[in-house]
Amino acid sequence: EVDGYRIAVYGIPDGDFKGDPKELGKPLKNLAALKRESKKDVRPVSAEVFQMEDGVVVVYLFPLSAELSKKDRQIRFEAQIGRIVVAQTFELSEMDFMGKLEL
Repeated sequence: EVDGYRIAVYGIPDGDFKGDPKELGKPLKNLAALKRESKKDVRPVSAEVFQMEDGVVVVYLFPLSAELSKKDRQIRFEAQIGRIVVAQTFELSEMDFMGKLEL
């Protein structure tokens, strides 16, 4: 079942991230957004922090109500995780598979 759009950030240096992934992610969800031209920013509904063997992973869940479409052309993901600032632009034309937008 699809419950939203997920973006995972890998490669975060080890830190003291022990505990419930959802509780650890609560302060991070307010520091992330999907940005599109001429539209309101979309904030994640949740963020979860997972301690892995090779570092930390943060997974953001954005609502399907954001209605991402090819018309958006570009979507920019921005987040802050402690002192680390993450920014990545996604070209939606590159996410086309058999005529459909695949996210």
